[in-house]
Amino acid sequence: KNVEQLQAGMTRQQVFSLLGSPSVADPFHQNRWDYVATERRRRGDTEIKNLTLGVEGDALARWAGESFPEADQ
Repeated sequence: KNVEQLQAGMTRQQVFSLLGSPSVADPFHQNRWDYVATERRRRGDTEIKNLTLGVEGDALARWAGESFPEADQ
């Protein structure tokens, strides 16, 4: 649900308030935030989804990847 609220131009603080801190902190790419989510399925399989955000200056510029929107239902 929170991923659907992302909008270009949001500040870093607004994104942090929605999604929390990134799963992966890369000191060489501070303008890239990576979020990794896992979900265990009934058969014991684990599904992994990655969401990558790009920040320019203090504003969210782009995002790509997947989340688990069905988990909000």
